[in-house]
Amino acid sequence: MSDRTPLEKLGWSVRTATTLPLAWSDPMAYVVGLTATDGCLTHGRRRSINFKSEDFELVSRYLALLGRTNRIGVELTREGNFVYHTQFGDARLTSPTRMCPTSSEDCSTVMDRS
Repeated sequence: MSDRTPLEKLGWSVRTATTLPLAWSDPMAYVVGLTATDGCLTHGRRRSINFKSEDFELVSRYLALLGRTNRIGVELTREGNFVYHTQFGDARLTSPTRMCPTSSEDCSTVMDRS
């Protein structure tokens, strides 16, 4: 029998996975639009998505649509305003070829669906 302490008791943040299906839908279109306007995809050694906004509710809604419970950070701008941000890695969302349901289907057809 293991004497390990449960993660909940350690106070560590537990990684969450995206639960939004990768099918083209209204929520997916909204997430893609927000990512395109206020987000950033990093493609270094570790691919990640960074989303930043002055609207806390927008960042919270963004994460909720994805089904994630990641931390929302806050930082002060040079102008004295607050900016809220979140960052997470998700290979399924950062790779356009993984968005295609089948290997024979062109990704552009996935994006053209309504």
